[in-house]
This record gives sequence, C-alpha cells and structure tokens, in this order.
Amino acid sequence: MVAEVSINDNAACWTAGPHTAVRPTSLWIGLEGIGGSGKTTQLERLGQALQQRYPDRVVATDNEFGDSPLGAYVSGATGDGRLRLAFSGADTNHVRHLLALAARADKLHRAARRNWHVMLLDAGTAVDVAHALADVPAAASTVRRWLRDAVESLLEPAAEAIGPGVTVFPGCRPEVAAERLAGRLRRRPTDAEVAFLRRLADAYEEVLDGQDRVIRVDAELVPEEVTSRLLTAVKPLLG
Repeated sequence: MVAEVSINDNAACWTAGPHTAVRPTSLWIGLEGIGGSGKTTQLERLGQALQQRYPDRVVATDNEFGDSPLGAYVSGATGDGRLRLAFSGADTNHVRHLLALAARADKLHRAARRNWHVMLLDAGTAVDVAHALADVPAAASTVRRWLRDAVESLLEPAAEAIGPGVTVFPGCRPEVAAERLAGRLRRRPTDAEVAFLRRLADAYEEVLDGQDRVIRVDAELVPEEVTSRLLTAVKPLLG
C-alpha cells in the first residue's frame, strides 16, 4: 500500500493507493526538522497526549541518538541545544556524519526490539540524509545523488526492522528557529549557524519531496496548536 498523510488547516487527509488499507499493529512517528523547530517539545507533548487518548497502548519515546553507549557519547558531545556543525572529538564533517549515522541506525535497531504500539522518535529516517546534503554544495548534483543513495541504503535495514512509520515535519523559517535557539544557546547563533539552518531546511525539502506518509505542520504556531493538529493527523493511522 502507498499512502500519503498531509495536514492542512487542522484537517488530516488519508489517501490510500489502489490496495485496501491495512492499519499496522504498531507505528513509529519520526519528528524531523531543523534545530529550533520544536521537535523535542512536540515529542514530549505528543507522547503525553497519545498516552492519554490511547491508554491501552504502549507509547514509547526515543531521543535523537538513542540510548546506546555510542548514542550517549554523541549526544553528550554535541551538548544541550548546540547546533551540530561539529562537536568535540569530531571536528570534521565526515567523522561527525559517521558517528551520527551509526548512532541512529543502532537506535532504530534497538527500537525494533522494544515492546511498543507507538514509538515517537526525535529524528527518524530522514535526518542523516538531510544533514549530509546540507554540507554538500548544490552545484555538486551528482555527488549529492550518490551521497543520498548511499546513506539511505545504509539505513534501509534498520528502517525495515522497525516497521511502518510516518514522518512529521514541523516547518519553521530558519530565522524564527534561530531566535528560538538563542534562548537555549544563551547567545545569538552565529552567521555560520544560521546559514547552516537555511541549508538544512532546503535539504529537508529535497529529501521529503514526493515521499509518502509525511505530516507537515506549521511549527511557528503555539505548541498547543501544533500538538492538536498532529493529533488530528495521526488519528486515522491509529484508529
């Protein structure tokens, strides 16, 4: 079955392909987006709301890099709220990407072995491709295609292991996200960091364009409204 989930004006639309839709017994929801778009906030709010609405189901959450030793190292090295241009012990892009990719692939495999009905992931299956593309000039179109194919093929076994899921993309202008991040960073983001947010936003649009089962929501709304719209969007998937 090929299906698409979209959200518009607080209304969810479930469009199935030519085959009869079969609702999965479990579903993961991966929150993707640039820093400052509210992914972690919505992970917590949506998790609580889903558990209240579906008390008979196990609603689990997982952080950006997972709870493995490698995930804990990467998370600790990036620090709370720091933009991930680089981090201590991984000052070059290729090391940063390899560590993050390995941690997230391991996170998906570990999540597949846990007992849950709904799994909320802070970063799902698109984040590594988007971050990689954000570091490659747009003019290098051939290299970008090779890189995307390679990263997606590396994540494919982990994605298959965790089963059916949907991507949530909280859309937020990079300038607005930078203002939000200033509070967490306790400083103004640098010009390089804001430029990275712009490249990352463009990369996410490239990665998600044409993908099935993507929920888009305006993340510049107040958090309560964003949560309400996401609940409306995922309801047809959960029954």
